[in-house]
Amino acid sequence: TRALAALAAVALGILLASAAPLPVLYVVVWLYVALMGLVLPMAGVLSMQPFPAVAGTASALMGAMQFTLGALAGALMALLHDGTGWPMGAVMAGAAALALASRLVLARASPDTSTPPAHR
Repeated sequence: TRALAALAAVALGILLASAAPLPVLYVVVWLYVALMGLVLPMAGVLSMQPFPAVAGTASALMGAMQFTLGALAGALMALLHDGTGWPMGAVMAGAAALALASRLVLARASPDTSTPPAHR
């Protein structure tokens, strides 16, 4: 699902940069939002898996980060505003690319946590 969400973000960026017809834009935005609805709940659960003793704190930190990054993305779109949909597409595609890059870097830096300790 991560690959599909990244693909949707890139497609959205391309469509917004090329001034695609509005119905096409609706479909791509819907695809992006629908896939985020699949990815975000799983990402939240998996991000708290290594911290079972402090799950409440980890959840609060994750929520605060989401709100903060959302505010920063909104401010960036306001700075890039030019009357078109390009800023929204650029910020969405940039956020997806940044998420993928951070995942790749962090996956190399951390040990395998895909299986519980009892099963390793």
